[in-house]
Amino acid sequence: MAKEIIWTSTPTGRDAWKVTGYSQIKTLMEDRRLAMEHPDPAAQQWYTDSPMHRVLVRLAARPVAPGESDHEERARRRASMTKMFSPQNVRHALPDVQRIASELVEEMAELPQPTDLARQFSIPLCARVVCALLDVPVEDSLLFRHWADEKDQADMRRSMMSLKQLMDYVKALIKRRVDEPGNDIVSVLLADGGPDALSVGRITNLVAWILGLGWQVAASAIDFGVLQLISHPDQLELLLADPSLAEGATEEVLRHFNATSAAIGGLDRYAHADIEMDGASIKAGDMVLLDVPTANHDPEIFPRPAEFDILRSPNPHLTFGHGFYFCNFNRVARSEVEVGISTIFRRFPQLALAVPPEQLSYKEHPQSGLVSLPVTWQPS
Repeated sequence: MAKEIIWTSTPTGRDAWKVTGYSQIKTLMEDRRLAMEHPDPAAQQWYTDSPMHRVLVRLAARPVAPGESDHEERARRRASMTKMFSPQNVRHALPDVQRIASELVEEMAELPQPTDLARQFSIPLCARVVCALLDVPVEDSLLFRHWADEKDQADMRRSMMSLKQLMDYVKALIKRRVDEPGNDIVSVLLADGGPDALSVGRITNLVAWILGLGWQVAASAIDFGVLQLISHPDQLELLLADPSLAEGATEEVLRHFNATSAAIGGLDRYAHADIEMDGASIKAGDMVLLDVPTANHDPEIFPRPAEFDILRSPNPHLTFGHGFYFCNFNRVARSEVEVGISTIFRRFPQLALAVPPEQLSYKEHPQSGLVSLPVTWQPS
């Protein structure tokens, strides 16, 4: 590989250390000297074309108690998230993933062809799973989908109006759970955190992030995975012959899937102290970009890294992070991707693209989510 830590410029012109090596990124993900917040908040920069996205990212990191560091706040939030998505708390919602997926493919089978897999399956699947996790009416998934669409609008007024509607929804939901606790994850968090304003504020922002952004990554990964399998018929044949390979297929999809923003080129972190690594002298205040997609193709870790191989084992990709910043939502997302892909091909084993691959449109880059995925299939 090329030099794994280099001083470079981001697409927006900000100088930063870019890290591409797997072992270096894994080490830095465990290093408490790196944080998502700049040591000088006034110097923090936010990278996105979406005003609502920007605000949601800020909300996800707030509120912080006076004098509390980014790591202290995130440790507190991680404890809540760990409990929120613990196996016993997620289990009551995860069985619904298969039921929802099965219902959606049967509805899709009745639609005229071609149809958009993203709109008819992946997006509603992941939005409805969120409804199950929050124990809210399934009809509310249409609201989540609307807010997700609106957040990507360049029109600030439309984006912020949707953000207000999203926050009003979350605040009303939390008030209902305070008054009448249930068995859903919001009630679990409230019981764990207590009724103080800071705790309720944290929970409000967490739920807002889940509704505004969290479920979309899994939906995009399903579309990307379906496209990968269609594009690699030998791998699809293996999966169809042995459905038990679905877990391995999911991990290989996630290894190739790129959830990082093209606007910045990696996961952005900031040094809170000087760090020496492999000849690079990272200074306090420096921006550090963790290029996870490149690390997921490090030939020292992944033999034949460019190949899409659902039999790959082990497959220790860093798509969900590692260590302190490991994504607690990963159990839910993995289940959605695995069940989604398995259900689609079980119901439509001859699923095919309805347009040439070069006509597909992507949200940011070919390894990210698709704008749409028009498909056809053989009628049963």
